[in-house]
Amino acid sequence: MNQALQDVIEHRRTTNVFEPNHTISDEQIEHLVHLATPQMQRDEAIRSATFGAGSLLYAAEVHGFGSCPMIGFDPVAVASEFSLLPDEIPVLLVAIGRAATDNWPQKRRRPLTEVLSFA
Repeated sequence: MNQALQDVIEHRRTTNVFEPNHTISDEQIEHLVHLATPQMQRDEAIRSATFGAGSLLYAAEVHGFGSCPMIGFDPVAVASEFSLLPDEIPVLLVAIGRAATDNWPQKRRRPLTEVLSFA
């Protein structure tokens, strides 16, 4: 294990993350709320939905289902079909089902060592 990782683990072990070491004033809270522009809120919704969908894909796989995220749909039609509120946006769709026995094989992929590195 490299030294940087050991340092992070030691810091997490010795730091109480459940007790904040500072307080936030009402003015700071007001400032943070003001910074949450509609674009920032939309971006955060997309990030959250993406992580949630990823978890759903993994859970489906664990339970023996095939799954696939889908983009390129008509967001207005999806919002209408599912009666989404004006401040709710469809980010992606997730198809889940049993994989067909004669399904296409997985496309070729580069080895993980060619596309992943740790800094």
